[in-house]
Amino acid sequence: MLINYRNDVKGKDELKPDAVAGNTAFHILTEPKDSRRIRSFIMDIARISVIGKFSRSVLIVNNPRITLARMKDEWTVAATVIRAEIFNQMVLIIHHLGNWTTLSGSNISEDIPLFAEILKNVSSQGTGYKRRSSAFFDIFRILLNQWLLKKGPTAINKLMEISGKSHPTVLRSLKSLDYFLIRHSNRQVELKQFPKLFWERLVAMSDIERSTIVFTDKSKKPRSPQFIIDRIKSLNRNDIALGGVVGANFYCPELDIVGVPRLDITIHSPNREIDFSFIKRIDPALQLSKLPNEHASFVIHSIHRPASLFHFDEKLNFSIADPVECLLDLHEARLEPQALEFLNQFRRVF
Repeated sequence: MLINYRNDVKGKDELKPDAVAGNTAFHILTEPKDSRRIRSFIMDIARISVIGKFSRSVLIVNNPRITLARMKDEWTVAATVIRAEIFNQMVLIIHHLGNWTTLSGSNISEDIPLFAEILKNVSSQGTGYKRRSSAFFDIFRILLNQWLLKKGPTAINKLMEISGKSHPTVLRSLKSLDYFLIRHSNRQVELKQFPKLFWERLVAMSDIERSTIVFTDKSKKPRSPQFIIDRIKSLNRNDIALGGVVGANFYCPELDIVGVPRLDITIHSPNREIDFSFIKRIDPALQLSKLPNEHASFVIHSIHRPASLFHFDEKLNFSIADPVECLLDLHEARLEPQALEFLNQFRRVF
């Protein structure tokens, strides 16, 4: 589906949605700290819906700083104030730490890839404060992979090929990283050290940058990670790689992690289209997590660059996500000590 972002949407600036897909308008509210901000945005999307004549208007609240109960209160009050024919076209989506939920009661699982794509792009343009672009983080992750694997310098043309980004975009990203780069005379570049500041920013944006989606096991007897891995293998797909603890142990077998607290996979989707129907085939008990404090059993991340950078493990007979993805998985799983150990071990092993 074609998505038009704010700069491509016609109309007065104060009446523009952040994105439009089909006849649906999307609005992003990042980290609201009080109910008044929620209330204001709800009224704004109602106004835009009328003026823009959209059939649906979606408000995505990203990582709210207020409770779900307070947001429900504002949504309930809005239903009594806004005309029913308008309110029934409005949807409130909440994204928090990779979890997606809605107050409308409708099934949103099929729309999550679209929501994630819009949230990622709008956030990269800056919501509330200036952020590095998604293109920058794509280039940064590629260079960091090369540095971790000690592959040496990479040609700018190669960065373009792996990332799918244009020459000017790659150059802008390299300029931002200039302090951490070694520039060679043959138009090749490499990181000279670990850029901790940019890494911390990437970790903070990880769930958005990688369109993280969290599933929880609703059964009383959860399947083992190995059972899920075997079921995924049976799908015979080469666009899926194991990450998280499993991937980290592949790179660093001596890593001090007991068991697999959750299973992380990465899906390579250059066309940005992901069909999640395979979840029911591997385990029907896996359900989309709706609450930020629910235990994560199965987590999906996605990468959209042309090259997956997966590594095939003959022992597992399965692909492994690149080390940067595995490291980000550990951070998202709140395994901070293990993430630090993984980073330190990795440079010794490779």
